[in-house]
Amino acid sequence: ATAIVMFGIVLSIIQAGTGLTGDAVFASIIEFIRVFFGGIAIGAILGGLMLIPLRLSRGMPFVHFALTTILAFSSFIIADHVFGTSGVMSVIAAGIITRSYGRRAMADFMTLRHLMPFWEFMAFSANSFIFLLLGLSEDFLLRNIEHISSYYSTLVIAIVAVLMARLAVVYLLLPLCNQLPLKEKIDSGSMKVMFWGGLRGVVPVALMLSIPDSIPEKKMIIEMTLGVILFSLLIQGTTIGWVMAKLGISREG
Repeated sequence: ATAIVMFGIVLSIIQAGTGLTGDAVFASIIEFIRVFFGGIAIGAILGGLMLIPLRLSRGMPFVHFALTTILAFSSFIIADHVFGTSGVMSVIAAGIITRSYGRRAMADFMTLRHLMPFWEFMAFSANSFIFLLLGLSEDFLLRNIEHISSYYSTLVIAIVAVLMARLAVVYLLLPLCNQLPLKEKIDSGSMKVMFWGGLRGVVPVALMLSIPDSIPEKKMIIEMTLGVILFSLLIQGTTIGWVMAKLGISREG
């Protein structure tokens, strides 16, 4: 969600053509705070309001399906299109409020039995449709294997850059988190798994497809994004089990 907000801000700077000046950086920080936390506030309010009809419809699972669906779409639309804040953060906040404080209203057997599978299916469908959209709308990378050689150096740079960013996040921020008074500390083995297990998928695809055609580097960005996704799925995804085995980490743990 943070990446989506930052993506929108960077894209707006590029389209404005102002460049990365000191004023632009300061304005971007203020805009990030407004968009990010504004979306959280709107989603929390809508989620809190939705608790009332959820409690009134206790014991009616199909009504709960409809209400949670309405909440998911309305929280995004209201935050994004009405207030200009983060629709994604709004949906997340609304979902957290509903799940945390609406458990009693949705605690009957029929609702618990069907609500989670319903939303798992919705998530699966959304992921599938985005990749289907990619296949129908773009003609890149795997459609023409021969031209990959012209982007080879760019793809390698993109993959290395993402790995280094992941390395910095894991090994610079997590040790700081370990200094906080938390019950469980993150050990070095878990850090290695978190670094190598940083898989990319549907969110980068959705973001790259949203880049306007007016940006001349769009094709190169798409190639780089697909290269990173393929590397994470085909290399990291297939070797993470081997890494865990070498580190002596059980799958359940």
